[in-house]
Amino acid sequence: MSCKLTTKKLLYRSWEVVTSEGWFQVEYDGRTCGYESVLVQGEVAVSTPSLLWFVPRFEFRVGSLPASLDVRVWPWLALRSARLTIDGRVAYSEGSSVARRSRTKRGAI
Repeated sequence: MSCKLTTKKLLYRSWEVVTSEGWFQVEYDGRTCGYESVLVQGEVAVSTPSLLWFVPRFEFRVGSLPASLDVRVWPWLALRSARLTIDGRVAYSEGSSVARRSRTKRGAI
């Protein structure tokens, strides 16, 4: 499998993905007021209302393969991070994750 970023804009990304099933264009579009969408081959794979803030995870299919897209957005409406996973493998990743590691004190059980 291969994945190449083809377009990078403020709240938009587009990738060319090649799997054993063929070539696919996957797009994330967070520019529509109140909605975010993931498109595969130009068709909406998942569209979710984003009422208070941006949706962090989308699950969909690329061909018959399960896929997910995790996105994080800065308060000034720029994409902080994006991670595209296809069939359990990270195909593309950019930026910094929001997830923070929990810290434990030394010697704590």
